[in-house]
Amino acid sequence: MAAFDDALRLSTDERIWAVDRASNTLIRVWGHEAVVYDSRSSSTHLLSPAALAVYDALRELGPTSLTRILDHLGDEVESNAPSAEEERALRDILDSLQQCGLAESRGL
Repeated sequence: MAAFDDALRLSTDERIWAVDRASNTLIRVWGHEAVVYDSRSSSTHLLSPAALAVYDALRELGPTSLTRILDHLGDEVESNAPSAEEERALRDILDSLQQCGLAESRGL
């Protein structure tokens, strides 16, 4: 637990983000939103279109950095370098995914 607490004290840019590929999650997508059922916690989570894009990126990329996620999402929408606002939004989404147990972060 202490190692996890230490990782939370690091800035987001120093963390590696991932989903637990061994977890038993079921995803149902309707349009641009999705519901994710986590059988470990028996919880269901509604993901916004942005959260679904981030969750899909984590599943596709494997353990990765915030910068790589931003690059991946930027490639999908063919945008320029992310703005500070987009970076803050991504951090908020990653924190939300972590709080509900769908993502985890570790320090480098």
